[in-house]
Amino acid sequence: MGAAHLEFVFELRAAVDASRAQHRELLDLLLGGLLGDRANQVFSLDELEAAGIERAVPIRYLPD
Repeated sequence: MGAAHLEFVFELRAAVDASRAQHRELLDLLLGGLLGDRANQVFSLDELEAAGIERAVPIRYLPD
């Protein structure tokens, strides 16, 4: 890889990381507005199934 290409890859990666962070912040804001204090609750799959909540899409585990 040339130096210019490598620099472009680093810039692109930084832009993607920044976009992901902004997306995460927006989701946190929206969930906080919709759910209030319940937005930070964590439920197990068993609890969701017991409540009759179906998973329409596969759950994707995101890094912290």
